[in-house]
Parts: sequence; C-alpha cells; structure tokens
Amino acid sequence: MNRNPKQTIQQLATFLGVEDNEEFLEKVQEACKFDKMKKVEEDNKKELPEALAKVAQAMNTKMVMIRKGIIGDWKNELTREQIDQLDTYIAKEMEKGLEFKFIYE
Repeated sequence: MNRNPKQTIQQLATFLGVEDNEEFLEKVQEACKFDKMKKVEEDNKKELPEALAKVAQAMNTKMVMIRKGIIGDWKNELTREQIDQLDTYIAKEMEKGLEFKFIYE
C-alpha cells in the first residue's frame, strides 16, 4: 500500500467489484493515511470486525488495529508462532481469488 497506493486501491476495488475513478482513488488514499486511520480508531473505539476478532482469538492475543505506522514493525510485536499463524490464515484467504501479494517489509 505504501509503495503503490493507487494501484493497490484499484486492485482491491476490482476484487470487491467497486467502480473506481480518480476522485475515488484520491479519497481512499487520503483515508488510508496512518494519521487518519489512527484518529478514526481512537474516535470510534468500535469492536474489531468479526474476521479480525477471530484471528486475534486464534492467535491468543489482543489485536490492535493501528499501532505505530512503521513498516515492518510487526516483527517487534509478533512471536514466530503468531507470524506462522497469520501467514497460514492469509494464504487460506488468498485462495478465495484475491491476486495480491502482501509485502510485509
């Protein structure tokens, strides 16, 4: 997302069946900025979406949605077991048709 935000947003929009245009891409890109997402999380304090709650439960951890905004900092937070569990979960979900490569670093 950080390397090619518009291209990533277009790929996700296509996968989700959402029609995109330049205005849409700019709005999504702006909404995905770290400071904006952190503010939304702090303002709303909503429950985690069900899918993320299941992942957190399976990993036996509390999952924080927005932490520091530092690429690759997950390595300082997750155990090797949690990383393996997350990789397994993502691989399973990717089988559903999303042609997207997650870059973790």
